Amino acid sequence: MDERSGAVALDRGEILVVAQRLSTVQVGGHAVTIDGGAIALVRSFDGVLKVRNLYDRANHGVTVYMDGQCVRLRSGQEVVVGATRGQVARSLHADRVSRRGVRTFDMSTAGRLVRSEVSLVSLLQNSAMLSHLLASEDREDKALVGKITKMAACLQAVTARRGAYSQVTP
Repeated sequence: MDERSGAVALDRGEILVVAQRLSTVQVGGHAVTIDGGAIALVRSFDGVLKVRNLYDRANHGVTVYMDGQCVRLRSGQEVVVGATRGQVARSLHADRVSRRGVRTFDMSTAGRLVRSEVSLVSLLQNSAMLSHLLASEDREDKALVGKITKMAACLQAVTARRGAYSQVTP
């Protein structure tokens, strides 16, 4: 990570960004910005980019730039981008994370984009990185898990009328 600019490049893998100030993750031809105070999970595997806003103090604390457009994410929202419908569908099914309000869009050059609300509880249970964080005895890790868990409870209380989360079927 470039300490001066707050930028990091991700070719393949997963990164949890706990932004103290505006930070940027470059993933291929896409850029993800995370406002100070926000927590985002950014994952890039097999040509599929997943960006989840786990926590932020403001509205739309995570922004994904692609194909000349931007998608702003609130807490509990995600965007998934891949070259083909099948690639994105397989990725959504494979992660076993529950979602609701799933909307699919065709992008001119970026391929397929899926935007949805994501269950933070399901994500904590099914993401390898977040599961390790959840099991950690480290005080800072516990504080991060506390923020994410409290956000999950708030989102459940505020958005319950939108219905249940469910896993995407293949």
